[in-house]
Amino acid sequence: MAQIFSLDPTGSWSVTPVPTEPVQLAGIHPVDMRPLSEGVVNDFRHPEIHRCEYAGKAVWVLLIPAQFSIWVNGRRTGHIRVLRHRDSIWWPGADAAFFSTEKLAKVEIYPGHSERLDCPRCKKPILEGHQIVVCPGCSTIHHMEPDPPLRLNCWTYSDHCGACPYSSDMSGGLRWVPEVA
Repeated sequence: MAQIFSLDPTGSWSVTPVPTEPVQLAGIHPVDMRPLSEGVVNDFRHPEIHRCEYAGKAVWVLLIPAQFSIWVNGRRTGHIRVLRHRDSIWWPGADAAFFSTEKLAKVEIYPGHSERLDCPRCKKPILEGHQIVVCPGCSTIHHMEPDPPLRLNCWTYSDHCGACPYSSDMSGGLRWVPEVA
């Protein structure tokens, strides 16, 4: 999931999720995203954000109309830009906003795979149908089976992932928030 941080009238950061379908970015304060799939006239007068797949990973692309000048990370950008986590986005008449691709750890069901996958914490196999958590930091899969017969709480067993230093706290929100200038 991607999101855009923008300052609200009180000077606090407001977070707006970016949909997976292409959207027009009609404004930043407040964030005004219009899904192109919902009958929005695509006259390409506003920047667009598109989610694409590259090498099995989500990539977010900012398409910029010729009449627009947009700065990403303080530099004027061309008409196409791959957005990365923590990119600042600004155009004349708007305050800076920030793009983020941070994911939250969540429990999900493992769909299975043709190759054996072992949990980095308990070293036991992770099987189709097991409850798991995918580390948002490194994408390593851990058991998260709180109920019998397994009772394998491998993700929360320690204060961090079994393969990287990412926190295993399930109660927190987004870990990165832009600093207020």
